[in-house]
Parts: sequence; C-alpha cells; structure tokens
Amino acid sequence: MLNKAHPHFAQSSFSVKCQTSVSSSGLFGFGLCAIFFNLFQAGLFPVDITILAMGVFYGGISQITVGLMEWHKGNFFGAAAFVSFGLFWLSLVGFFILPEAGFGVAPHSSVLSAYFFLWGGFTLILLTSATHISHAVRMVFVLLVVYFIVFSLGEATGSLAVRLTALYCGLAGGCAALYAGTALIVNQVFGRAVFPWGQPR
Repeated sequence: MLNKAHPHFAQSSFSVKCQTSVSSSGLFGFGLCAIFFNLFQAGLFPVDITILAMGVFYGGISQITVGLMEWHKGNFFGAAAFVSFGLFWLSLVGFFILPEAGFGVAPHSSVLSAYFFLWGGFTLILLTSATHISHAVRMVFVLLVVYFIVFSLGEATGSLAVRLTALYCGLAGGCAALYAGTALIVNQVFGRAVFPWGQPR
C-alpha cells in the first residue's frame, strides 16, 4: 500500500528527519478492521454499532482519506490500494445495513463467494507491485489474496473447515498490516530499522 519511489520507502535505512508517512494510518485502519471483522466472523460478538462504526470511519473514510493524500503525493499505488480497500469496508457495512433499511436483500452465499473472489483477483494485481516495495507490504498482500480466495471457497462450499481457515488468514493479514504500520512509525521515529522492513533487492 506504499510506493517504492517515495523517499520514505526507497531508503534502506530510516532517517529521523523523514516526515512520517500517512500510509501507517491506512495500514492501522485496515489491520484493526480486518481483525475485528474476523473476530465477528468467529461468532465472538454480534453485529452492533461498534463494528459498523469502525467499518465506516476507520475502515472506510480513514483509508479513503489516506489514499487521497497518497495520490496528492504522487503515490498512485498507495492511492489505488487505500481508496479501494476503504470502499471495500464501506461495501461490507452496506451489506449489513442496507437490507435492514429496506434497500434490497442480504447477499446470498454464492454472491458473496463471487464478490470475495473478485477482490482476491484485484488484490493479486496489487501484489505484483507490492513485491517491489518491501517484504512487509508484500506479506500483507499475499495473506490478503489467500484470505479472499479461501473466504470465497468457504462461501461457495459452505465448509466449516474452509471458513475457519479463511478466518485465520484474515487475522494473519490484519496482524501483518499492523506490523507494517508499526514498522513505518517506529523506524522513522528511532531513525533505524527497529522493526525489519525488508527492502527488495
């Protein structure tokens, strides 16, 4: 969700003088929402205003804002990734609240399967660029591709084992995004690679 051409990410070491990238906020937003959503999928709590508000504000609006800021800086990869995933979270919230408001019906499993499969394909396209940014960012996208595909299979087959696998993949992807966001902030503050970032060769 970053841009290798950006000076923050093109350097092998971090400088305290670097301006903290807004990308870390987008990574945190995605990571926390991914973890929260998959804990909901695990049945640990019902859908309430907490998960919906987090999906709208921290998952949706926050990431779209970060994407627009990245676009303004010329980071078109970060813009495409953050804006797209911000809209992804808003669409998920829409799946819950729009049927309740009388707009359409809740999506069928087959529709959700196709929806997540397409998102897996889109994320795979982004992965081709993420591999040239850093190992940390690449891991986020690898886990997301696996998550979307496995989630799609779980909805298509109804298999509990497949859905459980998707849940773990989603949690892992969320944790990877939190790690990448943490690495950006901590490494820039300390001026050295406290958390390995993994510059590609």
